[in-house]
Amino acid sequence: MKSDKEIPGAILSLDGYLAKDPEAGKTHDGKEVINLLIGLNGTPVDGKTTEDGKPYRPTWWVRISVWDDLIAPAKKLEKGTFISVTGKIQTREYEEKQYWDMRAESIRIIREAKALELKK
Repeated sequence: MKSDKEIPGAILSLDGYLAKDPEAGKTHDGKEVINLLIGLNGTPVDGKTTEDGKPYRPTWWVRISVWDDLIAPAKKLEKGTFISVTGKIQTREYEEKQYWDMRAESIRIIREAKALELKK
């Protein structure tokens, strides 16, 4: 069973790394959309550590839909780019799991995926 619910007035800014290259798609009526997936670092979990002894921080995954004027610049993003996205949050449930989706209203690149070459 699937259900979608927009959270009234919930506009957030999220900073995270693109988990994969943008994916282009179309709605059933032919409107273009770009889907992004970003990973967010959660807060450390008390008592849990990674194999190398660092505090365990779960990753939260957020799917972002990009529409209209933001499509062209979103197509140029690459996996690994650190971005800041502002938009409306919506929750959805599918097969008893809860997901968070965001409709982007702005995207800002914080750091490119490719390393910059610095010269003296």
